[in-house]
Amino acid sequence: MDAFHNVFHVSQLRKCLSEQDVYSPQIPADLGTNLTLETRPVRITGRMEKATLRKVIPMVKVIWESNGREETTWETEARMKAEFPKWYEQYDVQAQLDLDSRTHPSLVGETCSIPKPR
Repeated sequence: MDAFHNVFHVSQLRKCLSEQDVYSPQIPADLGTNLTLETRPVRITGRMEKATLRKVIPMVKVIWESNGREETTWETEARMKAEFPKWYEQYDVQAQLDLDSRTHPSLVGETCSIPKPR
């Protein structure tokens, strides 16, 4: 039996007869003509820099919303600026405001310098 390959021929395939019917969910209203759904970025939850041999690529962790579901992916900052310029500018301004220690409680004490007692 070692001389035989574990391969089957197409003639051995049979039609699958199932007792259960599979129903697809309701077709989304924003389904495109090429059967794709439009996803929209919701917010950026993280940043990192990915280093290659010759350059450093800034990455952002984006939460996407599509048809009521949220998914998280890492995207390049350049791609987000190119594909969603108005959203990215609006988000980037908001992120700069959040980095102010007066409005971001986890950064209190990191940006201010308090003189040491003598």
